[in-house]
Amino acid sequence: MDLQRYVSPDLTHFVGASLPTQKSQFALLKKIVRQGVLQARPRSRRLPSNVFEHAKYVDRKLSSNEAYRGSIVCFCDIPLADLHLHMQKYSRFGIAFRKVFLAEHGVAPVMYIPCSGRPSLLHFYDLKPDARFPTRGISSQAMVFDRFWRYLNNFHKRVESTEDEELVREWRRVVGFLDLSILSYLKFFDHRLHDEDDENYYMEREWRASKSVEFELNDIQRIIIPSAYSRTLRRVFPDYDGEIFFAD
Repeated sequence: MDLQRYVSPDLTHFVGASLPTQKSQFALLKKIVRQGVLQARPRSRRLPSNVFEHAKYVDRKLSSNEAYRGSIVCFCDIPLADLHLHMQKYSRFGIAFRKVFLAEHGVAPVMYIPCSGRPSLLHFYDLKPDARFPTRGISSQAMVFDRFWRYLNNFHKRVESTEDEELVREWRRVVGFLDLSILSYLKFFDHRLHDEDDENYYMEREWRASKSVEFELNDIQRIIIPSAYSRTLRRVFPDYDGEIFFAD
């Protein structure tokens, strides 16, 4: 029994946001269900099917959301009754799975950082004793994280230049974990924007995986479609006995 409505026991992936028509969006949804794979995007066709892209750009600010780029599959943690706003931004065709199922496939929530917010504590202690406390701009979350990003990358260069091979190996394990499981899961946003603004990502409560997610037909908790496609869906997938939610 669910005790609260502001989160959902399911995670939903919407398809076809960049496609021009509902017909093409529905075609993509059918393809995904038939193949049983939510493909991590973007990825090069030249790569093997089990290899996914993950790139780091140390010359970009961490707060830009562009310091990491790679193949991902995204889901939203939004109760069914509140999905209307999300569907307006993306599409009315979606597929949902239980959190317990997706967590076993490596799906995890991102951490949202309000760029213009102020950190509760000053993280760095290299100010002169008589220096004034930083202004709001200097001590914003974006500035603090970007400063950490510079420290991290400079330290990385110093470690890589040493002749201590064991230290280099251990550091690469540390930074590899930070890259894949922590820092690439940070998502910076402007908390002052209206809920309906496309740049207000916080309302999505995003979960993501850095690889494709494979599933069987009976793993699907819910399919979301406009009611006009109901008969076609039932005809194409007669063995599907999960929920169907009409996005009208």
